[in-house]
Amino acid sequence: MRHRKSKRQLEFERCGLAGVCLPTPEPLEQAIKEGRFGMAINGPVRPSPEELQGITLGHAYELLSMRLDLAHLYECAEKAICAVTGKGLSTGLLEIALIEMNQEAEVLKNRYGSMLSLYERAFGGQAAGELDAILRDAVPVELDRPSPMPSVPTQRDLC
Repeated sequence: MRHRKSKRQLEFERCGLAGVCLPTPEPLEQAIKEGRFGMAINGPVRPSPEELQGITLGHAYELLSMRLDLAHLYECAEKAICAVTGKGLSTGLLEIALIEMNQEAEVLKNRYGSMLSLYERAFGGQAAGELDAILRDAVPVELDRPSPMPSVPTQRDLC
């Protein structure tokens, strides 16, 4: 039986990350003490190297997916096309669609920052920075730029 690749694995390959060795940092002692990796009867769980690798890979998949979605939204907003269908937006729907895309972009940026912060609290700033740098190289979308909002003709402009 042939093994089928998951959507996440295909996204990783498409972004050139298939052969990239993700860092497998040691967890912060404070994170272990706080039980960030779980609690057992005899105290906090210290994850194995395989579990640490899985945690990093899971975060990388989620963060990469958010970066890809954000890049897609920016591209669609800049081209004035629907993010779902890829079709051009009519003038009547353009402003509403752009507002929705911008709102979704803000949500994605906030989720990305929160997830990276969660990783940082477990593994430290250097580890979070390294993971973010790898993903930034794969999908070079700027998270701190304002969401694109092309000018939309108003009724006054059309008269």
